[in-house]
Amino acid sequence: MAAIALTASAVVPSASAAYLHNADGTQTKAYEAVTAGQIAYARTITTEGYGLATCTGAAPLCHPVGMFVNNAAANQPVDIITSDPSLTVNAVLILGKVYVLGAAPGAVHQNSDETTGWKKSTLGIAMSTTSWDFRVSPQESSAMA
Repeated sequence: MAAIALTASAVVPSASAAYLHNADGTQTKAYEAVTAGQIAYARTITTEGYGLATCTGAAPLCHPVGMFVNNAAANQPVDIITSDPSLTVNAVLILGKVYVLGAAPGAVHQNSDETTGWKKSTLGIAMSTTSWDFRVSPQESSAMA
């Protein structure tokens, strides 16, 4: 299957969402252009910012930290959630399905789409067609065989 098509304007965190903040308390910034609903990874200490994660990339690309919840151009402030027990999205989810980081930068897939070479990172489970218990799991140490 293809990546799920999240509509940026329909990505709405709940009041229970946990947001990512820089250690010094400053606003997080996008390393590249990003869209709400895409999955984020943290750049290295020497290259600040947050970019689009992919399950087929080398570290740190394959280590998701959360989801972008607003659009931003490169070097612009951006909000990232690390978890949300009731994240609202457009009606693209299937109740009870588990969602994972996909191969395309920032993409989300059902776990049934995983294939050889994907480094597994679970992103949560659908609570309804529009509600997601979003939680980034630790990435498994090896790729799918």
